[in-house]
Amino acid sequence: VELGEIESLILQNHLVARAKVIDYNDALNNKKILAYIERKNQNSKDVEISNVLMRQLKSNLPEYMLPHSIIELPNLPMTSNGKIDKAKLPLPELVVINNDQYQTANTSTEKQLVSIWEKFFKSKSIGTMDDFFTLGGDSLLAVKLSSIMRSELNYEVTVKELFNNKTIKTLSSYIESKNKKTNRKIFEL
Repeated sequence: VELGEIESLILQNHLVARAKVIDYNDALNNKKILAYIERKNQNSKDVEISNVLMRQLKSNLPEYMLPHSIIELPNLPMTSNGKIDKAKLPLPELVVINNDQYQTANTSTEKQLVSIWEKFFKSKSIGTMDDFFTLGGDSLLAVKLSSIMRSELNYEVTVKELFNNKTIKTLSSYIESKNKKTNRKIFEL
């Protein structure tokens, strides 16, 4: 991945004053791409710049080159040489649950999915409303998780299905509705 190419595309946007793109290993030791930006006009906060940039990048880059996150800072940290100081850029923390939305698993499918996701994301506190992407998921991890779910549930969960049903609650409902149509049972815990 050419980080400079991603940076150059971001800097083409008229809203961006400075940008820095880095790669790092997240809490699950998966390599991620992060983009940091500084807005040209700090007083103009009416545009959600990260969404605008992500759409721009999606139309110009292959999926594997897309940043996992675009982090807007009021000022990017600078070295005494006038370059962006990568060492002082804040790394995101892995968000595991949103306590306001935490819901425990009720159905057997939800319980199975919680168990699989907790092992996969190395967490003991995943609820049915936790979002795959908020937990740190991306397209590569979706392929891995899809494979694990297929072997543990005896049900083919495609990457597209996972992307369309990003929480355990919605994914469980989807799986259960498909199983009713085909009259299949998933493995019980």
